[in-house]
Amino acid sequence: MGIKTLPEFIAFGVLFGFFVGTYITMSGPLMAMLTDDFSELGPRMGVAFAFMALGGLVGGPINGALLGDGLMWWRASVVSGASFLILWFLKLQGSDN
Repeated sequence: MGIKTLPEFIAFGVLFGFFVGTYITMSGPLMAMLTDDFSELGPRMGVAFAFMALGGLVGGPINGALLGDGLMWWRASVVSGASFLILWFLKLQGSDN
């Protein structure tokens, strides 16, 4: 990255925190909007947040190991993209559409 000074680092941290915080905070209300029967909301949120936590817990170390000392970003990008496509395909298999 092109971050070389402290103000650039602070600006990046603030922007990154804002957008990641928005992504995490909007997950709960989105699940509530997509749930027809609110008696299912708790279990759905529990399962969804468990998978989000699992991805957050193992995604960073796996991608960090794939980067290696040479910072080969393409390997981490391929694994992240492939895992997203696999999960998207599994989601399509389970949907009613």
